[in-house]
Amino acid sequence: MARVRFNSAGIEPTEMKAARVGLWCSVAALIAWLAMTADSAMRPVQGNRREIIWLLSFCFTLAAIGCVHRVQRGRSRTELIGFCVFAAASAIALAGNLSMQLHFKPLAVLGSPAGAMAWLAGLACFGVGTLSARALPWYAGLALIVLEPASVVAALVLPHIAPLAHRVAYTGHLGIAFAMLAVALGMRKYAKAVEVQGVCYSRLVSAVQTQSLSREA
Repeated sequence: MARVRFNSAGIEPTEMKAARVGLWCSVAALIAWLAMTADSAMRPVQGNRREIIWLLSFCFTLAAIGCVHRVQRGRSRTELIGFCVFAAASAIALAGNLSMQLHFKPLAVLGSPAGAMAWLAGLACFGVGTLSARALPWYAGLALIVLEPASVVAALVLPHIAPLAHRVAYTGHLGIAFAMLAVALGMRKYAKAVEVQGVCYSRLVSAVQTQSLSREA
């Protein structure tokens, strides 16, 4: 059972909303990464349209991880530091990838290898923070830690099946898709815990108020 925080009015409304939004963003990221991988396997040729799919996938992933931070912030200092590192790394990776797409060579180095290495470090730090916060199941934190390494492993293996010239990492995003599946399952479990504990808390408050009124009467 996830650890859910309460205020005087019950569960924090923003935390409930973040759990639901994070779930759907995780699912959207999963579908987008899988779509890119499938398209790469079926059409193993260079396709610039995949850059648009990559951008959507990346943005959904950032939104999902942002929601993960929202539901677990304040629980661990390690989590906060990890999220700050991840946010900085994501900015570097995004700037580098956009520079590669626009053929802006001065910043293209931020895409690869600098962006990939920064994102690997940022996700690892945030994954450790997620395990430390213990708001989501352990497999969600572990998935964040191995997200980028899994992508690298897939990128090394899958080009033999679906070669993509200079863009082999497209099929490698299958590793990210599986990681986002774990995050989605973790957010789903947390959302259910929020709903169940919220109902129990509301019933408890109602019972206390009823008992208090009966005593006054």
